[in-house]
Amino acid sequence: MAEETKTTKTADKHPSTRSTSTVKQASTTKSEINEKKEVVQRSSGAPRRRGERAQGGRRFSGRRNNKRRNVRNETPEYEQKILDIARVTRVTAGGRRFNFRITMVIGNRNGKVGVATGRGKDVAVAIDKAARNAKKVLFTVPMTPQGTLPYSTNGKHSSARVMLQPSRTGRGIIAGGPVRVVCELAGYKDLSAKIIGRTTNKLNNARATVVALKAIHYQSPHTADKEQPKAAQDKPPARTVKQKDDDTTKEKAKPAKRPRTRTTSTSKTKTVKKDTAK
Repeated sequence: MAEETKTTKTADKHPSTRSTSTVKQASTTKSEINEKKEVVQRSSGAPRRRGERAQGGRRFSGRRNNKRRNVRNETPEYEQKILDIARVTRVTAGGRRFNFRITMVIGNRNGKVGVATGRGKDVAVAIDKAARNAKKVLFTVPMTPQGTLPYSTNGKHSSARVMLQPSRTGRGIIAGGPVRVVCELAGYKDLSAKIIGRTTNKLNNARATVVALKAIHYQSPHTADKEQPKAAQDKPPARTVKQKDDDTTKEKAKPAKRPRTRTTSTSKTKTVKKDTAK
């Protein structure tokens, strides 16, 4: 009995003497752990190895679509500037609803400018709406070849009042607040302005500037040259020599009018010529 116990103790001490069944069990447990790790990595979005199958059974070849899109860094047609960001509320039967209002000015610095607002639940949505609305109200401003106003003007919107005056070349834009933003994006080089009203509402001051610019009746030489051929097209075409000859022959072919006759009590007829004066 003592000899048998010694042999069992020595077999437990040396791993080489263990049975093959225990080794197989250990190897299977390691392979299962590795498979579980791979499944976790795939579910978390880790890249698969080449030749492995996805969850749907489709083999991943390792090739990716590396075609780059031809995205050009083109400058936008109109420059945008945000004047004001305000949080507004709308009271309904269910309660208050909060939105954001964006006041935006857009222009190409070459004679076109527009002012508009946009509302949305998010600031980004409101900015997109304001830019879209401003493009709908674009107008061409009156501008001389020197880049200034032809004469002074005033504008009023609500409680905002604005005065605009031309200035000599090289002086620049002397204005502040929303008036300066509108004039810069319109493309003016030399101009002086003053906000006469007491209100500090940026939207009203910007719209008063637009009213003042629209009140100027001036036709720049560039627009005059473009509109000349259109006016010439509106005139009727000149008459040819043949048409004139046909008109004269028609007038000659008309029969002469006969004099009127009237009967008297003596049953005698008298010819009465038509009075030419009548």
